[in-house]
Amino acid sequence: MHFFFFNGSNKIERYNLASETWMSAITPTPPLGSSMTAGWVDDDGLYLGFDKTLRRYNRNGGGETHLRNTSATISDIISDPTYILISYSSSF
Repeated sequence: MHFFFFNGSNKIERYNLASETWMSAITPTPPLGSSMTAGWVDDDGLYLGFDKTLRRYNRNGGGETHLRNTSATISDIISDPTYILISYSSSF
């Protein structure tokens, strides 16, 4: 399964490589007044940045868990088996 994230949109498109078909889109509920700025998927679920908020969802878009708030907009997310790494910058 491939997941496609689009900045500024809260919709995630999914494509099943095995069957070569598009699956139904996922539209997680963002924090009030924000849109998705970064996304990552691994075996544990979807990690989504909504402006300054990082949240985890299960792979079908449900089961929301708030992970952290940051001081600036989240621009990138990656993970390994132990850590979730987020990129954001702040002006000094």
